[in-house]
Amino acid sequence: TFRMTNFTAWDLLGDAVVSNQWLQDAGAIQPTSESLRPEANSLLKAEHYLIRLFGKAAAWTAEWAFLNGPGAALRMPLGILRSPATRAVTRAGAGLISAADVANMSGTLLPYSWSNNSAIWAVSPTALGQVQQLSAYQVNVSPVEANKLSPRPCGYLSSLPLFVTDKLPALGSRGDLVLFDPSLYVIAQRQEVVVDVSPDILFSTNQTVYRIWARLDGKPEFSGAVTLPDTSSIVSPYVVLDA
Repeated sequence: TFRMTNFTAWDLLGDAVVSNQWLQDAGAIQPTSESLRPEANSLLKAEHYLIRLFGKAAAWTAEWAFLNGPGAALRMPLGILRSPATRAVTRAGAGLISAADVANMSGTLLPYSWSNNSAIWAVSPTALGQVQQLSAYQVNVSPVEANKLSPRPCGYLSSLPLFVTDKLPALGSRGDLVLFDPSLYVIAQRQEVVVDVSPDILFSTNQTVYRIWARLDGKPEFSGAVTLPDTSSIVSPYVVLDA
C-alpha cells in the first residue's frame, strides 16, 4: 500500500534593523569565523557579512524545526521529536543516561537503518558528559574517517556517529538523546534563503531593515512505527529517550 504525502511551503521569516551609521563606519571588517570568510579575501563589507550571518541564522532555525517543530498546527515543519512515527524508550533512571538506555534505543531502531549505515545519534550538550562515560562510547579513533563527515562527530556510540547539538532539550528531558535515520526525513525546499534590504521603511530614523525569507517544509518519511515480521517487535527510524 502506497500513500501520498503533502508538503506546505511554510514561510520562514526574520528581520533585523541596522543603523546606517554602523554600516557606513564598519566599512570592511575582518570576520572572526572561518566559515564566514570569503574565499580570496578575508576582508568583507559589513553588509555582506550581515547577509552571511542571516543565512546561517535561517539554517539554524530550520534545523531546530526539523527536530522540534510541531507541524502544521503552528505552520512549520514536523520535527522528529513530535512525530507519531517516533518511538520513545523509557529511561532507566530519572535524569540519567545509562548503558541500558543506549541498548534499548539501539534495539528499537529500524533494521534497515543499521544495514544501510545511515543512522546517527544526536545529543544535547548537557547530556554529552554522561554519554561519554558509557562503555559503548568511542572517541574519533580515525580522524581521517571522521573528517569525511561535516559537521564532524564528537565520537561514536554503538558504532554510529554521535553529534552534539544545541537544538535538543536539556539532560533528563524527552529527546536529550536521539537515534534516527536522517535519510528517512524529507525536506521540501520551495525557495532558498533570500535576504532583502530596504532603506525606506525606517528612513526617518536613519536605519536599514534586512528581511530573511525562506519557504520550506519537512517531516519524517514514515507516518508510523513498523511492526517486524515476528509480529511483536515495533521499531522506527526515529528513536528518542523519554523523560
